[in-house]
Amino acid sequence: MKHQIVRIAIIAALVGLTGCVVVPAKTAANTCRMLDIALDEADMAAAWYVNAGEVLEKCGARDARERAEFRACMKERRDDDTSICHDM
Repeated sequence: MKHQIVRIAIIAALVGLTGCVVVPAKTAANTCRMLDIALDEADMAAAWYVNAGEVLEKCGARDARERAEFRACMKERRDDDTSICHDM
C-alpha cells in the first residue's frame, strides 16, 4: 500500500509539473510535500530516489537532489556493498 501511495505521488507530481495539466497550487504543494516525505522514509530502488530528487528540485526543495543522490547511494550500498557514500 505504501508503495502505491508513493507511486501515485510521483505520477501526480510529474503530471502537475509538466504543464500538461493545470492543478491547484495547494494540490501541487501537497504532492511535493508527500514526495519529500517518501524520499526520506520509503525503501525504493536507487533510480527512484534520483527521479524523486529531480522532481523535488522542481518543487523548490533546495537540497533535494543531494539528499536523493545520497539515498540512492545508500540503497546501492545495502544491495551490493560496492558503493562508497559520502555524507551530505
